[in-house]
Amino acid sequence: MENNANKNSWTKSGDIAAIIHVFYADLIEEIAEKTHNLPQNTDYYISIPNDHPDVVDAVREHFPNAQILIVENRGRDILPFLEVLKGILPLNYDLLVKIHSKKTPHRADGTSWRQDIYEKLLGSADLINGIIQSFKTNPEQGMLGPKGQVVNARYYMFENKTIFLELAKRIGLETNDQFDFPFVSSTMFWARPQLFKKLIDADFLKAEFPNEPIKSDGTIVHGLERIFGLATIHEGLKINTVDLDGHIEKPNPNEISPFAYKPRALLLSDIKSLVYYGTKHVGYAVEHIRITAPYQQAGIELIDGFVDGQADIERIQLGDAVIFHRSFPGSVEHFEKYIWKARELEKPVIFEIDDLLFNLPEDHPEQKLDLYKSHLMPILFALNEADLVVTSTPKIKELLSDFNPNIIVLPNYLDDHLWSLQSIAVNENVPLTIMYMGTDSHTPDLEGIAPALLHLLDKYQGKLMVRVIGTPLPQSLAARPDITFEPAPNNVYTAFVENFQNQKADIFIAPLNHNLFNKCKSHLKFLEYSALGIPGVYADLDPYQEIVEHGEDGFLASSVKEWIVYLDKLIESPELRRKVAEAAQNKLRDHYLLLSQIKNWQDIVGELIPEKFLDVYNLSDKMALTTSVLRKIQSSHRESTDKIFYQEKELASLSTHLTHLQTQLTDTQKHYQRTQNQLNSTQAQLGDSQTLNHHLQNSLEDAQMVIVDYATSTSWKLTRPLRKVSKWIKKR
Repeated sequence: MENNANKNSWTKSGDIAAIIHVFYADLIEEIAEKTHNLPQNTDYYISIPNDHPDVVDAVREHFPNAQILIVENRGRDILPFLEVLKGILPLNYDLLVKIHSKKTPHRADGTSWRQDIYEKLLGSADLINGIIQSFKTNPEQGMLGPKGQVVNARYYMFENKTIFLELAKRIGLETNDQFDFPFVSSTMFWARPQLFKKLIDADFLKAEFPNEPIKSDGTIVHGLERIFGLATIHEGLKINTVDLDGHIEKPNPNEISPFAYKPRALLLSDIKSLVYYGTKHVGYAVEHIRITAPYQQAGIELIDGFVDGQADIERIQLGDAVIFHRSFPGSVEHFEKYIWKARELEKPVIFEIDDLLFNLPEDHPEQKLDLYKSHLMPILFALNEADLVVTSTPKIKELLSDFNPNIIVLPNYLDDHLWSLQSIAVNENVPLTIMYMGTDSHTPDLEGIAPALLHLLDKYQGKLMVRVIGTPLPQSLAARPDITFEPAPNNVYTAFVENFQNQKADIFIAPLNHNLFNKCKSHLKFLEYSALGIPGVYADLDPYQEIVEHGEDGFLASSVKEWIVYLDKLIESPELRRKVAEAAQNKLRDHYLLLSQIKNWQDIVGELIPEKFLDVYNLSDKMALTTSVLRKIQSSHRESTDKIFYQEKELASLSTHLTHLQTQLTDTQKHYQRTQNQLNSTQAQLGDSQTLNHHLQNSLEDAQMVIVDYATSTSWKLTRPLRKVSKWIKKR
């Protein structure tokens, strides 16, 4: 064939067209080496950007019979491919093979990516013969891509949803929001040319393709990459894969491409290890029940995110994914850096929350102490940004699903590594014991049923007592001798279980005040009470409504009167206590023991991953807006926090400086006092000297008077000659 850019004059000499786009001149030799394995009568169509004139001579040297098409440098390899198709579709080739000079310089594995594709599509003459034969024997095969590059658009749509839907509508290809079809992510493949006819009929213009450089995703180029797959399916044809050994098979719809961004839905479908960042001390109940027990039972390795008591962001790289628990996002500075680090390392982010921390009741101890006030924005940010949210109750899922669609309920199970089901022994003697066990946050809940307890204690005076463990008594119950309070013996969950299983009681109670926070609580107390073989009366709220069959395996009370009625029933009837306890324990045994309910990772994530997982790129407009707003609020919150931090830092510096000045002032004052004392001493000495001088002056004046008196006296005059004689003798 001659070098000729006039597509109307192209002629066919074989059944196969090799369509090659060359951008990098230094790859021509590698391409020539691989295409040498094609049949001798293959026709070559090579497109070259018009700003790469140096490539033309190299192409002519290695492909002397190729048709060379000089194209404008836009549309990457896609627009040149469409230009070539316009010329070859009338020639009715049986097959085409499309490749291009791929470097992917923004990826460290760009070279190995290209070489992997070339080897699977053109690795040897035998491999190519097998590919050609597969198209002949399988008329339903429309396209064949390299194994690992044929991926499901459901997971690899990314930022291309809008442009893809526009293109599908324009070309006349029906689709839906599921995007459940394969496509070849590298746009290098073998294919039947006729499946591209609708694309050519759409008559794409050069101006529709942006000038270089283009974005890495979300352009018409990336949309058409996916349209190629949809067009194949619409022709009633299939897309298969070929590996290095020439083995051809149907693509795995959950295949993760080793050379492209890894979809979170697929990464989350197979987790072996988690880096865990918590907020409680090791071994606390919330950590054991929500993290340690279920994930280890599922075979997941838990890697501590803390080093020497401090959260270490670099630990994220050690696991398949990262899980943040409860209020951890609010306990570290710049929590968003943990999210971005996970994104950078392609590690899915899981956020675990088992309480509605955003809506603590006003009488909740932690609300009174403002423990979570500064944490709420980071927690909300984590909730929104997480790839997967795990919570403990359907009610929390219902309330939080507007912030994140990928939310699952992992119910609280009883860890039967620790718990053993106690035999049911009904006490018919008196006094009977009503017991409550809880944390210090449940005092308001006890207060809510205090009138019922006081009524029953008065009714059965001497025959009934109430024991409360862990929860401080409300004032209304504190003065009764038939009500006892015992502090929780230990905060470590394993120690608590050992202690609690040795408790003796006849009836358990689980009161909850009617508020949204409590409606989101779990049914854990039903499980723990039932393990001891003791019947219970429970608050008629969501946590217990979903598990207690009223009158069969427990009672549900919604008013003081109902608490009195149902507790009275159990007090009066040992047989009823036995019946209810047995039914509750059977339910626990059948449905809520950890060992029987969780065996692997899929028992945690269920059917959500990957089939029902909603990628961030497919969020509804409403949810996308929520995400955008929360990111802006978090950014503003962070800026405010940073501003406060630096202001506090500056204030601390000023405070230190002020302390230094105060120290200097104190030293100056001490020096001044010493100087003043010295001055006072000197002044005192001066006063003494002045007094002495005054005395001396007076003495001198007295002496002078004496001398004058003496000099003027007669005796002084009479002795004058004698004094003269005395002077003369002394001089001698």
